[in-house]
Amino acid sequence: MPDEEVVGPAVEPIAAYQVKFYEDIIPVAQLADGRIYVPIRPITDALGLSSRGQRLRVLRHPVMAEDVQAVNMHGSDGKRRAFLSIPLQQLPGFLFGVDTNRVKAELQEKLLRYQRECFDALWQATAGSAAALTTSAAPALEAPANREMTSAERALALATTLQQLAAAQVEAERRMTGLDAMQAELSAKVSTMADFLRPFVQETRRLLADQAGRLGSIETRLTTITEAEAAEVALAVKNLAAELEKRNTPNGYARVHSILYRRFDVRSYYVLPHEKYELVLKWLRSWYDEVITQPVAAGGKEVAEPQ
Repeated sequence: MPDEEVVGPAVEPIAAYQVKFYEDIIPVAQLADGRIYVPIRPITDALGLSSRGQRLRVLRHPVMAEDVQAVNMHGSDGKRRAFLSIPLQQLPGFLFGVDTNRVKAELQEKLLRYQRECFDALWQATAGSAAALTTSAAPALEAPANREMTSAERALALATTLQQLAAAQVEAERRMTGLDAMQAELSAKVSTMADFLRPFVQETRRLLADQAGRLGSIETRLTTITEAEAAEVALAVKNLAAELEKRNTPNGYARVHSILYRRFDVRSYYVLPHEKYELVLKWLRSWYDEVITQPVAAGGKEVAEPQ
């Protein structure tokens, strides 16, 4: 199963480390909440375990499944991708849960060594004083060039690594606490400023709304015809309708108004745009001139409106 097939969205760590444990390089990452996470895949590869089987074991475990997290890290091939990871403090429990009988014979001793060192490291970490966790990180312990590290030296090396990671977590928690206090103080200041500015904002909104209403009224007066011009159009419609009815055209006023609305989109004389004013009057007068040339009550074909 590819490393990217993990549960939930992957998170970006704020710091990454490479821990050398014997000949294996184990990546670890520190999240924004200060916790240290260890990816499962590099450990299973180092021990020759089934990555899929161990992943399923973690997801089924009632404790580890609560804190399992997908974390973006660099793999052994240098590519960055999401790894299913567990908190550092759960690593011993994860290793203790691996059955040595399920590991290849040539890797059983390696697994036992991992488990043995975890036991020793847990004792070293818990037996150390609390002050050791807050001091500056101690340099990594290396074996002399002419021999391998002893079991005690390896245990001390792992304990030192755990101490460094724990110190980093403590420092991150302190920074988070300081940031929370700063955020609370800033929120209080913003709330006070908002209360102070709220009346000014409300008054500004009222003035802007009033100004918008006035501008709308002025715009309407500037873009539509005057009352006198509207009265002139209404009189022209009335005179034309009267002449049409004299010549057997029923509902002359309704007919003229209907054609006027359809032709010029005039719903009311008072909202007639200035640019249409002369066109409407010219059209009404032209139709009126054609109508009055016809005999009164002549009947027959009605006089069509001018084009």
